[in-house]
Formats: sequence, structure tokens, C-alpha cells
Amino acid sequence: MILHESVWLPPGVHWHELEGENFARFGDLIYPVFISIFLIGLRNVLATFVFTPLGYKTGLGPLQASEVPTRRKEHLDVINKKRKIQLNKFCETGWRWLFYLVAHLGGLYCLYDKPWIWNTAHCWFNYPYHPIESKIWWYYMFELSLYWCLFITQFSDVKRKDFWQMFIHHVATIFLLMFSWTNHMHRMGSFVLLVHDFADHWLELTKLLKYAGFETACNVVFVLFAITWIYTRLSVLPTVVFYSTVFEAAQIVAMFPVYYIFNFLMTTLLILHVVWTYYVLKIAYKALLSGDVEDSRSVSDSEEDD
Repeated sequence: MILHESVWLPPGVHWHELEGENFARFGDLIYPVFISIFLIGLRNVLATFVFTPLGYKTGLGPLQASEVPTRRKEHLDVINKKRKIQLNKFCETGWRWLFYLVAHLGGLYCLYDKPWIWNTAHCWFNYPYHPIESKIWWYYMFELSLYWCLFITQFSDVKRKDFWQMFIHHVATIFLLMFSWTNHMHRMGSFVLLVHDFADHWLELTKLLKYAGFETACNVVFVLFAITWIYTRLSVLPTVVFYSTVFEAAQIVAMFPVYYIFNFLMTTLLILHVVWTYYVLKIAYKALLSGDVEDSRSVSDSEEDD
């Protein structure tokens, strides 16, 4: 019943027509769960052997008593606790930046020559009879693994004010990827992933530079991030992706229940993007006043101490 054809596929299409190695297979969705465990292990290796040493080199390591003025020695434990939190943020941001960058470059490599990237109508022509190429298969598997990894690790990462927004975002993204894979909507799914990947690594690089104390570079990268974010999330996503899934698809494909769930999840992501754009503009406004980019989503020191 859960995978009934009338729920997942256009009227008149049957599962047996989409069997074979040329098509996406539901069973493949187990692979990202195991790959995400590997990514979590890789994250820990990177944090320990790459980003922690980098953090120490940029001055985020604990202070020694000899480095603290006499009048502040009694506060050394508190100071080092805050520096440890900052170092943890640096490491968390570092691995996310690296993974997002790999995902973006991989997406460009896999999708730059695909016709549906340049004309979204190709997402719906002859749907759902879309064989999946090996590059798209690996791109989907990596992206879904990454979001499983992000979903799992958010519970152990430094708590931020938008924890629940990120929780909803990761859940919606995982369901979108799984649904679009199961009902062979991977052309539109891969396009949505590519649109999202454009801004994510710029955000993480901005925060990485902020934690490292490179203020000028941080401000420059933040501008690049803000432009990329607003263009892709509030321009391309609603006017190209939403237009295609709501209007273009309806003219080419007979509708079915999962299609509406897909659009509901896409709407959820768009609402979250509007909320986060408020944060982006808030940070930009404060930066114009003070000349300093500050992540308004981060938990304050007082909140962390509690």
C-alpha cells in the first residue's frame, strides 16, 4: 500500500515498467545511511587532524596562565571554556565547508551538460521513463549521505538558535531526495540540489574566516554568499524550480499524490529560505553599521554557559 503505483506514479504507469539497472531502484536508498556513517567518521578525522591544528594556528587554542594578565588569571578556566567552544565551532564549520564544496563541484561536474539544467521542461518529457546515469546515481547517493550526516551530527554540534529550522530543513531535504528518487523525479531533484549547493559553501567559508579572525576576508566572502544566496534561493528556486513543478509539470504530466507532497516539501524549504534571508539581511545591516560580520544564529556565551 505504501508503494502503491497510484500514489507514487502518474496514472497508467506501473512499477514493472521501471525495473532494471537503467532506472533508480528503491533499495539503493539504504546505501546513503551506511555512507553517512563513513562521513561521520571522516568528519571526526578531519576535525582531529586538520581543523583542530588549523584552529590552534589561528589562535583558537587554550591559553596558558603565562599568557593571561595577572588580574584575569582567576578567569582562565572560563576564558578557555569559551575558546574551546569557538574551536569546536571552527572544526564543525570546517568539515561542513569542505563537504559542501565537494558536493557543489561534484554537482557541476555531473550536471553541466544535462539538458534539464538548461531547460526544465526536460524534467517532465517522457516522465517517469528516465534512466539514471552513473554520475547522477553517485551525486544523489553522496548528497543524501551528506544530509543524513548533517541530520545525525546536529544533535552533538554546538547548539544554535535556528536548531529547529535546521532540523526541519534536513528532514524535508531527506524526504525530498528519497521521494524524488523513488518516483524517478531525479532530474528535478538533482537540479534542486545544484541550486542549493551554490550558496552553502560560501556561508561556511564566511563563518570559518570569522572564527579564524580574518575579518576583511570574512566580509568579502559574506558579500559573495549574500548575493549567491538571494539569487539562487529567492530568485531561481521560486521562479524556475517552483514554476516548473507547479505549472510546467502540470501541462506535461498527469498528476498523482506524491507530486503534491513533493511540492509541499519544496514550499517548506522556501519558507525556511525566507526566514534565513531575514537573518542574512540582519547580519548585513549590522555589518554596515559596525563593519563586522556576526552570525546572529550562534548561541551566546551566556546561553552556552547555562
